[in-house]
Amino acid sequence: MMDKSPVPDPDDIRRSFAAERSHNDAVAVNEHARAAVNLMVVINGGAATALLAFANRPEAGPNVVLLFGIASFAIGVVVGALNIRVLTRTTFSYMEAWHSQAHGDQSGADFKFAEAKRGQRHGDAMFLAALISFSVGILLSGTSILLL
Repeated sequence: MMDKSPVPDPDDIRRSFAAERSHNDAVAVNEHARAAVNLMVVINGGAATALLAFANRPEAGPNVVLLFGIASFAIGVVVGALNIRVLTRTTFSYMEAWHSQAHGDQSGADFKFAEAKRGQRHGDAMFLAALISFSVGILLSGTSILLL
């Protein structure tokens, strides 16, 4: 006897794949991006805190270069915190894009994919800015310590 199970509809297969992909992308991107950005915030914040403690010593005296180093680390913290928002929005856009594609709305999916890619570029730029801020903070702080 032959099995007469129905042949799956290709559109159903595509929709199922898109829905699963939406969920998997949202989980993976969110986990990795948040960990990286949180690390940038913690590193910059920890460095700024250490420099504040160092600058508070009586023998340190007024040191403008050190203040700029602290400001650079603080900027890195702010950029990292803003990057968390950008990455959250980007993840949501990818999720909406896959959702639209799963339900047959290709024009909506294309729009959301473009929005997500734009957000991803902004997030990458902000992450780079936080790294640069950290590097500048290290250079300025090291210079100020050498000048003591």
